[in-house]
Amino acid sequence: MNEKQLRRAIEQLLESQPDNQRLRDNLEGLSRDPLLPALTWYWGPRLYARSKAIFRPFILNHFSQWTTANERWARVHWAEHASDLEAWLQAARTSRDSGLIRRLHRWKYAVAKGWGLDQARWNAALADAYRAIASGVSADPYVVDRVTDVSGQGLYDAPRAARAIRSAGLRQIQEGLRGVVRIPGGTANALNRRDFPVPVLGKTGTTSDFRDALFVGSTYGTSGITVAVRIGFDDNRPLGRSETGGRAALPIFREIMLRVYADQLVGPVPRFPGSIEAGIDRYVAMRAEPKADGPPVNTPFKGYQDQP
Repeated sequence: MNEKQLRRAIEQLLESQPDNQRLRDNLEGLSRDPLLPALTWYWGPRLYARSKAIFRPFILNHFSQWTTANERWARVHWAEHASDLEAWLQAARTSRDSGLIRRLHRWKYAVAKGWGLDQARWNAALADAYRAIASGVSADPYVVDRVTDVSGQGLYDAPRAARAIRSAGLRQIQEGLRGVVRIPGGTANALNRRDFPVPVLGKTGTTSDFRDALFVGSTYGTSGITVAVRIGFDDNRPLGRSETGGRAALPIFREIMLRVYADQLVGPVPRFPGSIEAGIDRYVAMRAEPKADGPPVNTPFKGYQDQP
């Protein structure tokens, strides 16, 4: 079968077989066809929606973002099937299916040609995620804010649709990322000093073999700003031993934040809610007390741990 015929066969199975167990058995028969993985974009979202429990092993076993339909390897471009794939990614997020989310992210942010991630788009996505965490609002980013003609008449205004994040865990995530900065021993504790008077939350990142050093951080609330820094070579060679996010990327973040607020490029420095700071204060005080034998202590982060 060619790819078109295979897709039609899958369509007929989806329409005619109401029993999910039998449908999976039928699809296992089709899995002998080497073109099946190339249609992941089509059958993956539909099987996942029918029954995650039954079809997830099949999906992960045959998942692919590649096709060999023309006897050469080529990536199936995300943008060509964006409506199906974006809905699938959202379903995986709702189910907290981290294994599938990672695979879909590698597909969505892949370079146009060759292997690996498009680092510019990946960094933009990281910054967008941290801005949502710090502000409690999810919004579509834009570059151009407003366009006017020579008389000042508005020709274009960027859409400002924003959606409040209604999650019971949001405050805990904010407190945890603020703790990375404030708790002694945290990977970003260098930002908790008198010579850096800008309260931020953030997280360092270092990839295998020191190939990338990252730091993403934010000031708080809807009036805050987010900065994502990645240090790495275009050819993916290692930066050098010990070139971590805290060592290589964090100092750049620090200088950007100091300059932005010193030059008043944005509004005044926002402060974190007292409840977040107080929770971290209690945890720092608890860690400073002599440890005694006994059961683990429930931390402000609602988990059992000895260190950030």
